[in-house]
Amino acid sequence: MISKVLVDTCFLIELTKTNAECHKNALDYFNYFNEKNIDYFLSPIVVSEYWHNDLVDDFSMANFKHLTYNFIDGRNTAAIAKVLKEKKGIQAKGNGKYDIKDDYKLMAHLLVDNKIDCFITKDKDMLKKYVEPIKELFPELKNVTFIDINLPIHATLKPQTEINFPI
Repeated sequence: MISKVLVDTCFLIELTKTNAECHKNALDYFNYFNEKNIDYFLSPIVVSEYWHNDLVDDFSMANFKHLTYNFIDGRNTAAIAKVLKEKKGIQAKGNGKYDIKDDYKLMAHLLVDNKIDCFITKDKDMLKKYVEPIKELFPELKNVTFIDINLPIHATLKPQTEINFPI
């Protein structure tokens, strides 16, 4: 059962823009998290992307728990980048520095804070390109549920059935 979820920027955008393609799905997941008292977390990476698009005016972040991005997160981000370079052939760009994707930084949060057991996004490419290759090499990610909000809630979070034991 999910107890803590890290949200991606695209989830916030879909949640707050009523005309967005997956708004209903995002709202259903958000309501589910609230009903089940599931904590949801914001990374400073997500906050910067979201605020960059000036979307903050009509949405309160008060109910979100805030994460920090620190030295250990940075080290884990580098480890993720190394694995993806080895498995996917991602090469250094420009002057020899790696182009560290924000997606890697979000995955690093999941490696550090093993209490977060869910990640929700609309980014299918991220799930396919980055998550699948590193899941097998980082045991911390094996127990994380990855939710794609392109799918409705009933397709990803099946309701728990009640079990009645005979007395």
